[in-house]
Amino acid sequence: MATKKETPIANAETLEQKVNNEEAASSEAKKIRMNDPLFDWSKIHDFSKNDYVAAAAKHGEKKLYHIHIEVDEDESYDYLAVRPSKSVMMAVADYGKKELIDQANAVLIKNCVLAGDMDALEDFMVYSYVMNNLRKITEQAETFFNKA
Repeated sequence: MATKKETPIANAETLEQKVNNEEAASSEAKKIRMNDPLFDWSKIHDFSKNDYVAAAAKHGEKKLYHIHIEVDEDESYDYLAVRPSKSVMMAVADYGKKELIDQANAVLIKNCVLAGDMDALEDFMVYSYVMNNLRKITEQAETFFNKA
């Protein structure tokens, strides 16, 4: 199945359309690199290129993702996320077994969303979109744990 190719920032769809369109949502979490000419560092709330260098040194550049959300033409949010570690996924799995979904999601947000407007996560549409993208990033890890 062919997937559409997008630049990390340019996208005119609204958040509600994206939430309803899983294929579009899955294409939003983009791996980013420090010298990517299409990426505008100022879009991520309270984040700079130096912060990215520090995050890449700590987590590894290949594990970093940019999540862009457009609620409408005047409102958008950008987040820097990292692929979860084994210990994070173990904690999420433990909460999941106990059916404590809110706590599992809180662990993912706290450990995987490195930068962005955290206050905007109080908006359920933004929160659900970020969680959907984190789910896409972690699908391979979840498959491993489900087999174990």
